[in-house]
Amino acid sequence: MEYRQLFIVGFMLMCLAIPVFTDDDVEIEVEDEGDDDKKDDVAAMPPPEIEWENIKEVENCKKRLSNDDSAGIHFVGKLESDGSVFYDSREGNVKDDWTSFPMGVGESIKGLELGIIGMCKGEIRRIVVEPDMVKNGRNVFDPEDGVIPRGKKLIFEVELMEMGPNYVKGLPNMFKVYDVNANGQLSHDELKVYLLKDGTFGPDGPLVDKLAQEVIDKDDRNKDGILTWKEFSGPKHDEL
Repeated sequence: MEYRQLFIVGFMLMCLAIPVFTDDDVEIEVEDEGDDDKKDDVAAMPPPEIEWENIKEVENCKKRLSNDDSAGIHFVGKLESDGSVFYDSREGNVKDDWTSFPMGVGESIKGLELGIIGMCKGEIRRIVVEPDMVKNGRNVFDPEDGVIPRGKKLIFEVELMEMGPNYVKGLPNMFKVYDVNANGQLSHDELKVYLLKDGTFGPDGPLVDKLAQEVIDKDDRNKDGILTWKEFSGPKHDEL
């Protein structure tokens, strides 16, 4: 029983790959090294094709957000054409939950993600995103049922609330790994194929059946026994 529970915990952690923030991850002391620091600051900023400006700066910044971190942000999204607000992460947000995502793996809007590179915790930045950079995204940024308009020039006012380690970048796209027949859906049998190929849990039998079913049940929102790309909560990206 203990062996099976250990597998389930490890397997679920790999699938979930949720960013975790701790004070130890954030509070990294950086000594003043003069010109070398200035070069690092320039390298850490958004690429030249991204239009941005700081609305609120932070003095004595100890660590800047990089493409290898996870970010937690509050943001207001506006249409550039008329300034109308299409999303405000603080509106109606009783718990003050911010939006978190790993950098560099396509889980947020590409132009927004590139625009927040180099931010310090507590800094507020205005980022202009051209229509061709309003792509990618999961959850609130989802192309189909998220809240971000597509095909329009957008303005984001972003406050960096937290940064931490990125446990997703570098992981394989597990949806593609499991999807043996490449039909965009994961079945119980496909998960069994993966577990049996791994060989850790022995030959085909009740244990492998149960483990595969538990992975399905964890994400199967409509209870049809199949996991779609949108339902699957594990790593399912290609790195940018």
